[in-house]
Amino acid sequence: MPDKLKESKPVSTASCCFEFASDLSSKFVSIAPEKVDDEIRHALRRISGFFAVDCCAIYRSPGNEDDVVLVQEIDARRMTSACSRLDVQTPVPRIFRDALRNKHSICLRTLDELPTEAEKDRARFAHCGIESFLLVPISTCTSIDYLFMLASARDRHAWSEEHVSQMRLLAEILVSAMCRSGMQKALQRTTRDL
Repeated sequence: MPDKLKESKPVSTASCCFEFASDLSSKFVSIAPEKVDDEIRHALRRISGFFAVDCCAIYRSPGNEDDVVLVQEIDARRMTSACSRLDVQTPVPRIFRDALRNKHSICLRTLDELPTEAEKDRARFAHCGIESFLLVPISTCTSIDYLFMLASARDRHAWSEEHVSQMRLLAEILVSAMCRSGMQKALQRTTRDL
């Protein structure tokens, strides 16, 4: 790994995160369904800054860990995003499948921490410029699961259990908003069709 990469800890504390989460959650309380996508993009930008990462993305898996699509992403560097360049379709990275199947978060300070059987993933992430990442799976009451990814190209982030818990809280807020928006849009279509 290049020596120019620096060690970094995302800046956050529990009280600061809960304040941040409360503020974020309040944005979705009475928002119109058609405004949710824009507000989620804004939230991802804020999350990216809060955790000091280059990319923040939401992936969706409709009940099958071999089928994952990029839903939303923000690249803090304002370049072509590493998350969108990451081809999750052919095939889905093993590390994504593992997170979805086992319902556990995956934190990597460097790509060297990937197991040897994930060499293809390592090459894919490196090709996209990703140095370290945090993957947090979020399940819903439907058969759709989500993966939240924080990724850094410039720093090797040391993700703590606190960071995983904080990201899970923030991710659950956004997933809830997306699900609620989808249900409201479906209800509007049904009402319109009556």
